[in-house]
Formats: sequence, C-alpha cells, structure tokens
Amino acid sequence: MKLTITLLLFIVSCSIINGQQVTIQGNIIDESGLPLTGATVHQKYTNNATTSNNNGYYRLTVNTTRQSSLVYSMVGCLPKEIIIEASSNSPLKYDVVLEADPATTLNETVVIAKSNIRLVEETGFNVVAIDAKPYHNSAINLTELLNQTPGVKINQVGGLGSKTNVTINGLSGNHVRFFIDGMPMDAMSSSFQINNLPVNMAERIEVYKGVVPVNFGSDALGGAVNIVTKKTPGSYLDASYSYGSFNTHLSYINAGHTSENGFTIQLNAYQNYSDNSYYVDDVSVLDFETNLYTSPQRVKRFHDTYHNETVILKTGIVNKPFADQLLLGFTLGQEYKEIQHPAYINPVYGDKVYTSNTIMRHFYIQKMTY
Repeated sequence: MKLTITLLLFIVSCSIINGQQVTIQGNIIDESGLPLTGATVHQKYTNNATTSNNNGYYRLTVNTTRQSSLVYSMVGCLPKEIIIEASSNSPLKYDVVLEADPATTLNETVVIAKSNIRLVEETGFNVVAIDAKPYHNSAINLTELLNQTPGVKINQVGGLGSKTNVTINGLSGNHVRFFIDGMPMDAMSSSFQINNLPVNMAERIEVYKGVVPVNFGSDALGGAVNIVTKKTPGSYLDASYSYGSFNTHLSYINAGHTSENGFTIQLNAYQNYSDNSYYVDDVSVLDFETNLYTSPQRVKRFHDTYHNETVILKTGIVNKPFADQLLLGFTLGQEYKEIQHPAYINPVYGDKVYTSNTIMRHFYIQKMTY
C-alpha cells in the first residue's frame, strides 16, 4: 500500500514538471494592420520557435508550465512577451500587434537628382538650356522655340526654307556657331540647318552667350547653339505629321532599338514641304511691255515652292566600359527650292531653282569621365 502511494506521487510530480502540451496559433500584424512576414515566435528559455508566413500567421506547439511565455520579435519592431494561460482548450489563439521600434525608425528621406538641363545651367558659362520635350508633336519649329530665349533674336526673310539669321547679344553671322550633339553644322548642307530641323528631334537646346566651352571652338565670339538630340533607351517609335497654310506639310519619324547587350540602332527621318504662296503688300511689279514699275499693290507669291527630305541612320554600341556611345552612321538628304527673285523683290526670275544633295558619314564616340 505504501509503495502504491509513493508511485502515484512520483507520477503526479513528473506531470507537473513536464507541464501540458498546447498548440498556439494566431496572426502577427503591425500598427497599420498589415501582416508581418518572418516575425519570430519562440518559447522563452527554450529552443522551441517558429516564424510567421506571408499572411502573418503562425502556429507553435509548446509544453506549458506556470511561468511559460511566448516572445514575439522582428527587426524594426519592439519585442512583446505574452504569458501562456493555463487552459484545457487547444489550440489557443493569440493575435499580436508589434509596434515599430523608435530607435530603428527612419525619418522621411527625400532624394533629389539634378536634370541634365539643371547641370548645364550650373556650369561656369552664361548658358540657357531649353527643354524641347513639351513641344514635341507640335507645329512649332526649332527657330520659333529658340526665339523665346532672352538675348536671342531670329530673323527669317521668308517662308519655309528661307534664310535664317540668329543674333545672340547683338552678334550674328560667323560669330554664332551651331552644333548638333557637339558636332559643328558648318559642313552640313542647307537641308540640314536649324530652320529645317523638326523640334521632335531635339531633347534640349543649349544657348551659350559670349564665352563658350573649348570644344565648341574659339571663334564663336557671339555664342553658340548646341542641339542635343533625343537618346531614348529601349525600343521606341515616334511619328508626327502636321499641315498648315500655303500647302505646308511637315512630317517626322523617330525610331530605335537598344538590346540588353548594348547594341543600338537609331533612325531619324523628316520632310518639309510648302508652296510659300502667301501675299506680299506694297510691291511694285515690273511691266515687261512698258518696262515700268506699277504702283505698289498686294500680290501673291508664285514659283517659291520648297521641300527637303532627310534620313539619318546610326548604329553601334552603348553603355560599355570603354564608351558610353560608339556609333557609326550616315545622313542622306535632298533639297529643292524655287527662286522667285533676287535679294530685292521687284524683278522676278523665270524657272530658276536651287537643288542640293547630301551624303555624310558619321563616327561618334562619347565617354563621360565623372
């Protein structure tokens, strides 16, 4: 009898020491109510632990004693300890909210990057950078956009295709130089000049007044105009067409593709056409029968049609250790302009026309050192 009582006392004491096995489950969320993934749940003073899944759910089986507790923790959050309640019900459900740890909480961080236009304007030169992107696919041309710059004056003597004179701070002619991506336009034909280029072709226009960077040459005493063309990454296709007075047609296509290994091909093509059949006031016309000039009158221009077509193709590689851009290409262009009269308007020519054809090869390499 004494042996039986002793055995029962031993079994009861072992049961108290080992405790009761209970399954605990629930959800772990943050202060905003969002589930926390990867939060740790472990039984204190043991190696028994688990983590929450993508929905913040956890499930853990523990051996409970009087002082059993669970500790919930996660990087960036304050730990929380919960004492396991003695209960015959299993599983138990504990939903836990973890608060952010003030010691690891970062204040709002604002990262500000400077645009290419801002970087150009912050150089040591007197320069104005014009963003051309808002004017893409519009009827405005580069000369009209350039004319909005303070200190710049555009003088055009006629309609589409006529001679354009750009004045910067009072200097014009050979004192003002023009560039496309840093390449001088002096050697290019008249079909590839600033009054013919579509605004869609430009990303921005840099207008230097007075002293210019050394790569633009030392003879640009009045200043320089650098047209920076679009360099869109990836694959793209941009096309536009516009129609205006005097049977004017303007069209433009810009297409390109850049592969993941850095191979690129770029195509630019544009066409300009106009009859230039506008009216001119106060013109004295020569009468060939009497060889006398008539009294001033309003007349309509004729034999003044202009058109030009240009195609620019470039191919090469980009974003390589030895070069940001390494491009080969060519430009094909043609120009046709009917000439109605010489510099003064009174005498009229017959079938006098001006034509030109352009064939240019390109080699372009760029490597930024900063």
